[in-house]
Amino acid sequence: ICEYAFSDCGSLTSINLPKGVTSIGEGAFTGCSSLTSITIPESVTSIGEWAFSGCGSLTSITLQEGMTFLNNGTFRDCVGLTSITIPWSVISIGEYAFEGCNGLTSVTIPTGVLGINEGAFRNCSGLTAITIPEGMTFIGERVFEGCNGLTSITIPEGVTSIEYATFHGCSSLNSITIPESVTSIGDWTFYGCSSLTQMTVLPTTPPTVGMNAFNEVSRDIPLYVPEESLTTYRNADVWKEFNLQALSSTGLHKPVLPGSIRVYDGLLHNPQGLSVRLYDMQGCQVYSGKDTILRMPAGVYVLQCGTASGKVMFP
Repeated sequence: ICEYAFSDCGSLTSINLPKGVTSIGEGAFTGCSSLTSITIPESVTSIGEWAFSGCGSLTSITLQEGMTFLNNGTFRDCVGLTSITIPWSVISIGEYAFEGCNGLTSVTIPTGVLGINEGAFRNCSGLTAITIPEGMTFIGERVFEGCNGLTSITIPEGVTSIEYATFHGCSSLNSITIPESVTSIGDWTFYGCSSLTQMTVLPTTPPTVGMNAFNEVSRDIPLYVPEESLTTYRNADVWKEFNLQALSSTGLHKPVLPGSIRVYDGLLHNPQGLSVRLYDMQGCQVYSGKDTILRMPAGVYVLQCGTASGKVMFP
């Protein structure tokens, strides 16, 4: 399909591409605001930049295996798109690929994707959770900026820098884990993350922190750091402003929870029926409720109750 072949065809509602088509050119369907569905044959291995940008009525699309890159702006401002599964063959997500897709509520990013480039999910306000796979080494500037529905995320080990404004304006984000590999946090990275109730920072050497990185983040929330580095963090710029607490060598910290809540005999005991949320180590919420006794699969979880939180282990 040639570049801009169907651009601004505002009355086009659907199209079936024939078998044998191997590529969709730059801007091929950009501005096709009435396009609701498209079938992409298995032969397509390349989709050009801005190919479906502005297709606001597009609700779903199936991408075929064989693609290695999602190019810049491919689905920018596809406001009707609610979910997408990225093929296992993709190794990179281009700049602003899904920017402004505010109807997008779920994204599956496969193992094998090595990088997410600048602004890829910027202003995806409907996105509530996303799992970033192990093995990813690069998350670019502004990737999740303005994702004000995002509640939790875990950054994988191997990422060395959290770039400029990556989570700027993520006002619903309530927990974050920064892996041991991170050495620097850029300007404006967590600016406006006013709902954060806890952070876990795993590097033994405090990462450098850029300008305004934690503006509008409460300094009273528990910030867990390696036990052996507690003194170092207490003397480090920016970090010393927080409510620093030790993360033990086992990787668990003592939960800062209401006294009535306990985990023992493989059960969570909540005799007062307090409102509790549990998240897995990928940052996905796995439970929300007021059960007085709760059994969970074996593993480590982040438990939150009001403004108190901590990691708990179910044997």
